[in-house]
Amino acid sequence: APRSRFEAFDALKYPNYRWYWFGLMAVVTGYQVLFVAQGWLVYDLTGSPALLGAMGAATAIPQVFLTPLAGVMADRVDRRRLMVVTQLGYGVIMMTLAVLLLTGVLGSANIELSVILLLVASFVASVVQTFDQPARMALVPQLLGSRDDLLNAIALQNLVWQVTSIVGPAIGGLLIAGFGVAACYIITSGSVLAMVASLLS
Repeated sequence: APRSRFEAFDALKYPNYRWYWFGLMAVVTGYQVLFVAQGWLVYDLTGSPALLGAMGAATAIPQVFLTPLAGVMADRVDRRRLMVVTQLGYGVIMMTLAVLLLTGVLGSANIELSVILLLVASFVASVVQTFDQPARMALVPQLLGSRDDLLNAIALQNLVWQVTSIVGPAIGGLLIAGFGVAACYIITSGSVLAMVASLLS
């Protein structure tokens, strides 16, 4: 029998998954906004492609070495609580960087210090995200009333990443042009709070 077009959103009929999905949409949009802002900030301060690569390395190294440990932890602790902790930690890092930008600690007047702080923040934020990702994936089946909707729930998660990979960078560019790069960090912090609220709900 032909499927209704609304069946593409079947997993959203479960309130817990629906809360989670809208929170995920918010926070992943924030990630995409930050991706643009962080690269722009480093290059604007230094003009160095090598430092852009170093930022990428600072993000990748924790994911390479800590992912197995993060997977074990996601199996042994309350996944929702773990996600609340990791999201709050990520939000604190982003808001701290926003404050440092607004107060001038991060900026062209302190390029060397700015680069060091950004590298450290990227590394720590990546550690936090490394523990968040397995918990996020393992949590999804617990939010559904039927395992029959699991594939649909995963597809909807993939949809979030596809949509935000287009929308997020555009928002980031507009924020940088209109309000400065600090606005991107503030928006990202707000998106994290939206995710935490959805998890608590």
